[in-house]
Amino acid sequence: MNPFHDQAELVTPSVTNGLGDSLGLEWLSSFFDACAGRCLVDAVNIHWYGSAVDTSDFQA
Repeated sequence: MNPFHDQAELVTPSVTNGLGDSLGLEWLSSFFDACAGRCLVDAVNIHWYGSAVDTSDFQA
């Protein structure tokens, strides 16, 4: 995707607020680990399936 960085905004793969190694922020963290600092992204995309006041699943 990096070759397209100058042509469009690049957004991370979308994750949810699900908990677990293959879900949510854990998965996104693994994605960035695999990038090893080489992935260019302009925004992080998330899908929220919870209350607007309960953001604890997305706090590091």
